[in-house]
Amino acid sequence: MKKGFTLIELLVVVLIIGILSSVALPQYITAVEKARSSEALTNQNYMEKMVQMNSLEGGGTLSGLGRDIMELSGGEWNEEGEEYCTKNFLYIHDDPYDMRIVRTKNCNEEVSEYTLYTSFASSHQIDYKQCRAYTDLGYKICKGLESQKFQLQDER
Repeated sequence: MKKGFTLIELLVVVLIIGILSSVALPQYITAVEKARSSEALTNQNYMEKMVQMNSLEGGGTLSGLGRDIMELSGGEWNEEGEEYCTKNFLYIHDDPYDMRIVRTKNCNEEVSEYTLYTSFASSHQIDYKQCRAYTDLGYKICKGLESQKFQLQDER
């Protein structure tokens, strides 16, 4: 008797592996995107602390962030010091009290999947957190951020 696998057995194994990977891949993509959004919120929290420290040092006046205040790794400021671009996100700080975090590729705001709107709570009278979703993946991310008090706005 010959030992080995028949063509049917190999096809069944390949089919099973294909089905398992098609189920696991979307979950993996969502998990990676959740990790990226957590990274963005951590950076935003760091920026908020830097603005507060700058405000205390400046006698209570708020100013933009800019390259003279802080530098995160893996990105660069624009010339005005209002936008900080990293590989995955564009941090827009054109208002001293608010920040928009746009999920983007190569700092192109038009391909965003979701946008996070946060205020610097200790500096602003209205504390808000919004997540606007533009794609199905963005909707899943924003839905996951509801536990962190983000309000979901579906723009799909």
